[in-house]
Amino acid sequence: MVKKFIYLGLVAAVLCGCSYSVYSNAYPHLKKVAIRPFENKSTEFELGDIVYNGLVKEFQEDGRLKLVTQQPDCVVEGTILKLEEDVYSYDSWNNVQDYMLRLTCSVVFTDLINNQIIYENKSLVITEPYA
Repeated sequence: MVKKFIYLGLVAAVLCGCSYSVYSNAYPHLKKVAIRPFENKSTEFELGDIVYNGLVKEFQEDGRLKLVTQQPDCVVEGTILKLEEDVYSYDSWNNVQDYMLRLTCSVVFTDLINNQIIYENKSLVITEPYA
């Protein structure tokens, strides 16, 4: 049970620490964004909801694109492919000291006005060490 809370907390921390900015002078017509719930193909229950809520929070805090559910200018969609935990480091007595959390997703950011994919990564890997 404790391990589950560690996973969830770390996934939220990873998402909060790595937001992708889509605002620039190249896309001044993009004002409103919709975030679709991520499909979860991992073995971790509710991970799709955690990723979705983390992205919503990031876009709300950033404020450059208004978060909407209807008539968006652009949309973020994705699939969680897997979540892995590996040993990251050992101490001098060969005891596990740190772990590495690795979240693999497929992500697409689409400009709906010009019907153009702005960003796509079919195997985006986000890593975060923790003790």
